[in-house]
Amino acid sequence: EPPVFDRIGIVGLGLMGGSLGMALRRKGLAAEVIGYARSGWTGKEAVRRGAVDSLAADLTAVTAADLVVLAVPVGQLLPVLEQLSPGLSSGTVVTDLGSVKGWVDRAAESLPVGVELIGGHPMTGSERAGIEAADPFLYDGAPYLLVPTSRTGEGSLGKLRRLVEALGSRPIILPAQVHDRLVATVSHLPHLAAAMLVNAGRFLEGELPEALNLVGGGFRDATRMAAGDPRLWREILAANRWAIMRGLDVWQTETARWKELFVTGDWDGLENELGKAQETRRKMPQRPSWRPLAEMVAVIDDRPGALGRICTTLGQAEVNIADLRLLRIEPGTGGTLWMGFATPEERTAAAAALGAAGYKLLEGS
Repeated sequence: EPPVFDRIGIVGLGLMGGSLGMALRRKGLAAEVIGYARSGWTGKEAVRRGAVDSLAADLTAVTAADLVVLAVPVGQLLPVLEQLSPGLSSGTVVTDLGSVKGWVDRAAESLPVGVELIGGHPMTGSERAGIEAADPFLYDGAPYLLVPTSRTGEGSLGKLRRLVEALGSRPIILPAQVHDRLVATVSHLPHLAAAMLVNAGRFLEGELPEALNLVGGGFRDATRMAAGDPRLWREILAANRWAIMRGLDVWQTETARWKELFVTGDWDGLENELGKAQETRRKMPQRPSWRPLAEMVAVIDDRPGALGRICTTLGQAEVNIADLRLLRIEPGTGGTLWMGFATPEERTAAAAALGAAGYKLLEGS
């Protein structure tokens, strides 16, 4: 099939922009991918890793592309778009990869006639950052939110939607206001919760200096997001302040309701709330995907080559693992490995092969 766009320009070649370029080139979704990075080292590394075909000499050089992708931090989106705007010509489509969309409707009105703006937010990522963390499979299976504006034509929206599908992502179209409320709930508030839990844990250090060295896997899992870059998250949270404040109001009401259960000693009510949370959590896949996977969890030893032996066992049974994730590992003991299979039949075959090899599968697998 011919490329979806002839020429795609990517401004910003970090984790998200670099991964996008790699995926575009790997799948032949553009005749040419041109990139721009402020850092000379980043640009050279992007070329070396195959994220772009060539580098733009300056920022405005990317305006000659059919699709311009802004892969810069949220706080830089508007300033970069303002710099690009004079050079954009009718027929050019502009999109972004940012996690906040309250700015897109206003920005669309200031663009030259004929230039179309479509907000974009691939819901994927990594704790790592930079071009060295770029992954050509980062977008595969991820929900990809598209936010049309007053400057979005049906033809361009359809074309970008086809590009997203070709990347292996699931396009979901929704208004900017709904988008920001959604990400406040499922992404931004969880980050705040993780940061609050870690900071609350610091108070224990006054009584027990070794407190944070004694935390278990549950605390580490619940606070993983707190490891994110504070400066980057400051920009994201500030950009979505109103949706986050609305979410905090709901959160505060919920916290007060749970606290009342302890004040009154309503342990039946507490168990009921925990049960509702458990039921909702069980409905969530281990990894959001528009291609549902048949899931299985196996116990794995903490020994050199343990993961490789599981893969070898399934390979010998001619069973393909569609996705896998190490859920937890305790040094010297072991942990749990989540695996996803394309069909229930493959999952059944995998369970039989691993069971025969002596592996323990958790209940429900």
